[in-house]
Amino acid sequence: MNNESQNLLMGSTTTLNVGLVLSALFLGTGGSAASISINPDRGVYSQAIIANNSSDLAKVLNDDTSGNRREFQKLSLQIFETFGFSIKQYSEIMQVTRATIYKWHNLNAPLKKVQSKNRDRLNTLNDSLFGIKESRRKYFANWLRNPLDENANLVFSLLTNKKIHSDSVIEQIKNVNIGLHSLKTSNELDKLLGLS
Repeated sequence: MNNESQNLLMGSTTTLNVGLVLSALFLGTGGSAASISINPDRGVYSQAIIANNSSDLAKVLNDDTSGNRREFQKLSLQIFETFGFSIKQYSEIMQVTRATIYKWHNLNAPLKKVQSKNRDRLNTLNDSLFGIKESRRKYFANWLRNPLDENANLVFSLLTNKKIHSDSVIEQIKNVNIGLHSLKTSNELDKLLGLS
């Protein structure tokens, strides 16, 4: 067996072991299990932003039962709020109308159907943005609005492409975190000086 095959096998084993441990810890407790895997090419962990009771978020989102349509609504709302998106930004990223976003986020009115392309896009968005540091996530939407920041413009264009290429977004996460750190520091300084 060559090194590449061994690395892939090792990554799969690690994913399985971590998944089993998390499942054992959280199933039946009302907690959330998170899907974690090791990518041998990047040598880093990747995990969905929003954990779900199922360790396979994609499977849950692709099942169109009423409970899973509800999970889609909750996940969409949580991503929307976590990153501080405006309705306009989020509708551009999800490539639906603003009215559709309002409908998705009305948890008092269960959805009758969720298109598979919307489920897939939400799942990809969720996976792509995981590497953003948790303490900086609320600044993400503001950072994307900066027309003078080339990195922000690039990331926004990657997120609004017809298809989100998760690997391309993940490659930019380091730049995103640097930009968010600067924005967070600037906001804190403004508050300290009473400018905000």
